[in-house]
Amino acid sequence: MLLKKLAAILTVASIGATIFTSNKEVMATDSYSKAKEIVSNMTLEEKLGQMIMPDFRMWQEEGAKEPSDLTEINSEVAEVIDKYDLGGVILFAENVKEISQTTTLIHDLQEVAINDEDGNLPLLITLDQEGGIVTRLGEGTNLPGNMALGATRSEKSSYDAGYVIGKELNALGVNVDFAPVLDTNNNPENPVIGVRSISSNPELVGKLGKNIANGIQDQGVAATAKHFPGHGDTSTDSHYGLPMVDKSIEELRETELKPFKIAIENGIDMIMTAHIQFPQIEKDTFISKKDGSQISIPATLSDDIIKGILREEMEYDGVVITDAMNMKAISDHFGELESTKMAINAGIDIILMPTILRNNEDVKKLDYVVNGILDSIKSGEIKEEEITDSAERIVKLKIDRGIIDLKNNTASLEEKIKKAKKTVGS
Repeated sequence: MLLKKLAAILTVASIGATIFTSNKEVMATDSYSKAKEIVSNMTLEEKLGQMIMPDFRMWQEEGAKEPSDLTEINSEVAEVIDKYDLGGVILFAENVKEISQTTTLIHDLQEVAINDEDGNLPLLITLDQEGGIVTRLGEGTNLPGNMALGATRSEKSSYDAGYVIGKELNALGVNVDFAPVLDTNNNPENPVIGVRSISSNPELVGKLGKNIANGIQDQGVAATAKHFPGHGDTSTDSHYGLPMVDKSIEELRETELKPFKIAIENGIDMIMTAHIQFPQIEKDTFISKKDGSQISIPATLSDDIIKGILREEMEYDGVVITDAMNMKAISDHFGELESTKMAINAGIDIILMPTILRNNEDVKKLDYVVNGILDSIKSGEIKEEEITDSAERIVKLKIDRGIIDLKNNTASLEEKIKKAKKTVGS
C-alpha cells in the first residue's frame, strides 16, 4: 500500500514538473517571438545601440574645472543615452552612494531611455555586487564573499546570499548583477580572483554558484556568470596586463568549464567573458599596438571560444557581455574600434565600456566607434545578422526579466524611494 502511495506521489510530481517545464518553454518561446517583433521594427542604429554599455562613473560638465562623481543625471549624459539609443549603463561606487540618491539616479536614467522618441526601451542597469571585497552599493547588507560561502559548502546559505543581493538591487532599480564569479581558484598566485572565487573545486563552484544565481534571479534581477572560460588559473590581473592560460580544451572541460556548464543548464541570464589568451584553443595571433609583439587573440575577441565553445559546444543562447574593454589586457594591445569589431564578430552581444566617457569631448570617441561599426556593416566586414541576433537576445532578456514593462510602471519616484529604504539593509 505504501509503495502504491509513493508511486502515486511520484507520478503527480512528475506531471507537475512536466507542466512547469512546458510552461517555461512556452514563456521562452513567447518572449523570443516578442523580441523578434520588437527588433524587426528597430533601425540598424537602434539595434547597435542595444549592444553598447558605457559607464558614467564621473562627468565633467561644460564649464566645470574637473570631473566629479556622477550621482545625479545631467543634460549632457541624457543626450548621450538619447543619441545612441543605449541598451544599458554600468554603475560604480561613485554613482551609488546612498539609497535615495541611487534610486533617484536610476529612475532618471530610465526616464531618459523610456521617453526617447526613437528607441524608448528601458535600460539594463548593471553593477558588480558580488559580496565580500567587490561591493558597489554605498548602503546595503554587507554579505560574505564567495570563498566564505564556499567554506560553508551550504547551498541554502549561497541561495540566501544571492536572494538578499537580488532583493536589494531590485528595490533600487538595478536589473542586472555582474555576479556570481564562477572562476575556479586553482592558482594560489592569482592576484585578481582569489577570495572572489568559491573554491578550487569546480563541482563546488558550480553547485554553490548555481544557488547564488538562483537567489539573484528569483528577485527579478539578471545574474551573470563570470569570467568565461575561466580566470582562476592566472598569475596576471587582466586589469593591468594580458594573462595567458596554456591549457587544452580537454583540460578546461575538466576544471574551468564545469561551473559554467552547470550555470548554463540552470538557465543563467548572462555570461561575461575573460580577457585572457588561450593559445591552445585560439591559435590566431595579433600584432600588439603596444610593442609590436605577437599575441594570441584573447577569449573576449575569439570566435573559436565564444562561438565555438560557448555557443556551439555548450549550447548557450543567452546574452554574452565582455568584461570592461578599457582594461589593459585589451586597451594596451588593440584600438577601441578594432577591439569592438573583433568582439562583435566573435559573437559578443554587449560591449562593456568600449571607450571611457568623462565629458562631452570624450563622446567623439564613442561616435568614432559607433560610426566605424556602421561602416563595417555596410562594407560586409560585420554581418548585420550578427547585430540583429544580439539585439534580439538583449531584448528577450529585457522581456524575461520584466525590464520592458518599466515603460508601464506608474509608481512615483517617492514610492520607489520608500520601497528601497524599507528593503535595502533591512
